[in-house]
Amino acid sequence: MAFSRPATDGVAETTIGVATPLTADLRRVSWGAILTGVVVALAVQVLLAMLGAAIGLATIEPVQAGDNPSAASMGISAAIWWALSGIVASLAGGWVAARLAGVPSHEAGMLHGLATWAVATLVVLYLLSSTATAIVGGAFNVVGRTLSGAGGAAGSAVSTAAQQLGNPLEALQDEIRSAAGPTDPQAAGRELAVAMGRVLTGEGDAVNQARQSAVDIMVHQGVPQDEAQRRVQKWEQQYRETRDQAAQQARAAADVAADGVSTAAFYGFVALLLGALAGAFGGRAGTPGFAGVVSETRRTRVG
Repeated sequence: MAFSRPATDGVAETTIGVATPLTADLRRVSWGAILTGVVVALAVQVLLAMLGAAIGLATIEPVQAGDNPSAASMGISAAIWWALSGIVASLAGGWVAARLAGVPSHEAGMLHGLATWAVATLVVLYLLSSTATAIVGGAFNVVGRTLSGAGGAAGSAVSTAAQQLGNPLEALQDEIRSAAGPTDPQAAGRELAVAMGRVLTGEGDAVNQARQSAVDIMVHQGVPQDEAQRRVQKWEQQYRETRDQAAQQARAAADVAADGVSTAAFYGFVALLLGALAGAFGGRAGTPGFAGVVSETRRTRVG
């Protein structure tokens, strides 16, 4: 765009607006703007987390236990609130980063917003996995416990199932010891328990030898041969049934826990993806809308 002024003293002036090349600016990364956006995003995240904690605790009535929400519903609500807080925080951080970067390009603004989200996510992960969690208090600590609980859910479920069923061999110890006769019940009970332990956990010929040894111990204590063999067979059957039941329940618990962890990981991925998109959108919205134009004045002598 050019503007001409009338000639004065034989000199005509022409002002021409020239657009400056923006290549250097578009290639520039403003880490100061990105770090500022990260600080803003973390601050907004903490503020919203504290607000969510206040709202959640307000719904709990210690005196009226029946009116309180269940632990499952509280956990789901907390996860949804945390995801929404992350999206809003990414949006705010991306907007601030793009605005402070000052690059008049939507693409550059989106990249600054995306970089802000990435750095903020890495900072949060670091806070969740280090002692620095104590600095930010319960806001990040709640999520840390949630992720830790999800990671150990499978092992905890299997351990719980195993503790409920107990050791199949230990469950039969009292019955085996009580089967010894009155001659020397303590010594006979110990010998019989050792022999049955070899029967239930041994392999090959050792099992047959231990089985015969258990029958001989009971016969020596006055138990009829047929009755002794029947008891040994019953104990073997009970052991196998208890062992199979324990294995089946452990597998079922592990499957349920694995499904829960898989679902949590998927929703975590969705939440992070939405946060990345929010950061990019905030960067685009915060892109400054000016053009780099300078003026050049040319003087021409007339006549």
